[in-house]
Amino acid sequence: MLTIKSLRNDKFTGALITALFLSMFSLSVFADSALKPLEPEKSHKTAVHDMLEQLNSRHYVKLSLNDALSERLLSAFLDDLDPNRLFLLQSDITEFQKYSTQLDDELKKSDLSAGFFIFNRYRERMIARLQNTLDTLPDNIKAMDFSVNEDIELDRDKAAWPANKAEADEIWRKQIKNRVLGLRLADKDDKGIIELLTKRFKNQIKRMKQLEAEDAFQIYANAFASLYDPHTDYFSPRLSE
Repeated sequence: MLTIKSLRNDKFTGALITALFLSMFSLSVFADSALKPLEPEKSHKTAVHDMLEQLNSRHYVKLSLNDALSERLLSAFLDDLDPNRLFLLQSDITEFQKYSTQLDDELKKSDLSAGFFIFNRYRERMIARLQNTLDTLPDNIKAMDFSVNEDIELDRDKAAWPANKAEADEIWRKQIKNRVLGLRLADKDDKGIIELLTKRFKNQIKRMKQLEAEDAFQIYANAFASLYDPHTDYFSPRLSE
């Protein structure tokens, strides 16, 4: 039996959802070979400079751009990217800690390299996870045993990051098993479940590959703006149109 542990969590990654939605209409086409890392554009340097000036001069909340704020930004950015801690590993988080007191210094110089490095790692992890799921989905569904007593934690925003790939694989296995169970309870047979999940995961991979530098910047800028208050957002010129 699969037991679901879930404390209702209404936290959604609005910035990421917005970016994925916008990218559905992107004209960019990525090759199926190596995923090209996203890089900040010249316009983003100007945009982050203007954003900092606007927040410092016009926002009612006054924050100092220092190491403490840098640590908060790193935490907020990671929470926005991977709120349920399904894709990034503890080794990634440990590696990112070198930026915990550097993001403030980079922002003062309109340097976005750390933010894009983190975003690209997340994007690579997510695409690899979804692709592996597609490759193994039929066999994994066939092997599922719902008579085994297992627990699944759906709201993992306070959970530890997966210690390694094996632990991440196990967490993801239960996530997929829970989805399959839900679809079976909705009277879907395994053939229909495979078709539906395959379509969903392929669409997710496609959207992730279509993300552009503007999308990455939007998410990073929103993570920073949210430090002033949860209702402060950065709107790119494209989103504002």
